[in-house]
Amino acid sequence: MKKESQIAPSQKIAEKDIVALIREAIVPCYGIKEIANISQTKGKKEEGIKISFHADNTFIIDLYVVVVYGLKITETIRSCQKLVKFILNHYYPKMCRRVNVYAYDLAS
Repeated sequence: MKKESQIAPSQKIAEKDIVALIREAIVPCYGIKEIANISQTKGKKEEGIKISFHADNTFIIDLYVVVVYGLKITETIRSCQKLVKFILNHYYPKMCRRVNVYAYDLAS
């Protein structure tokens, strides 16, 4: 029986849907303040979510986040990575190859 939340392998994956799932997934992550603004230009906002699509209908996520100061960065990043990967595998089974999470900045 197919779940309603999962898509068929032949359907096109929308980048905006993946970004929305990632935003929702990092909300409960302890120690993650927000998704980083990775723009090098002043005044320009570029969200720290990069998605690389591949020919075999899979994708790789690069996620840049702001981590709260005073917590162990490796544990915070690892738990965020596991949660995002779990959520993406639930909605897009076997399509997410890898989730890379980078601590872009520290916040107090």
